[in-house]
Amino acid sequence: MSIERNPKDEVFYYNRAIVREDIKDYQGALEDYTKAIELNPTYMDAYFNRAEVEYQLKDYQAAMQDDNKVIESNPQDTDAYTNRGEVEYQLKDYQAAIQDDSKAIELNSKDTDAYGDRGEAKYKVKDFEGALQDCNTAIELHSKDSDIYDTHADVEICLRRYNEAVLDENQAILLHPANSMFFYNRGLAKNLLGDKNGGCADLNKAVILGNSMAKDSIEKYCH
Repeated sequence: MSIERNPKDEVFYYNRAIVREDIKDYQGALEDYTKAIELNPTYMDAYFNRAEVEYQLKDYQAAMQDDNKVIESNPQDTDAYTNRGEVEYQLKDYQAAIQDDSKAIELNSKDTDAYGDRGEAKYKVKDFEGALQDCNTAIELHSKDSDIYDTHADVEICLRRYNEAVLDENQAILLHPANSMFFYNRGLAKNLLGDKNGGCADLNKAVILGNSMAKDSIEKYCH
């Protein structure tokens, strides 16, 4: 069976959208999720997935509208609050992101993504101790997310705990050795500790991996 034979069946468009999303054809997925919704305006799974695609396409306002629709339909949908929190973070509405992540955690106390995302948002509003607590919880729940270690390191740098920041970035790099920001942050922390050789080696590695900010730091610390 195919869409050509069943042009009014929203499930076919929804299933094809999933395939397109998996291969990162986000525009094609968006079109198919939209068609599925046109055929069935109460198809909440399609709204939920379309919001994720819109997020990937950086259409944050559209993603917000779809997340709102899902939450209105099911106020107990933990993932929808987490996703909306990610949208609000991108829109720099950090307090709203914290509120949505907190709601997700209220609904599911083991939601690793919500703890990690809330930690990032708390870091942005300079609630450093709160950010550390959330990152620690996220690490306890799922120690394989390199971004959580990086956020933890960001907070440690702000608190001038440079040794701890280096340890965090060591773990982040172990998990994701091609991320230039991890080398950049570790390079900063090492330089602030007085380890010029180690710090400049990390900054140079960051440049090799494509981090343009590291060039300015090399000028500051390594010459």
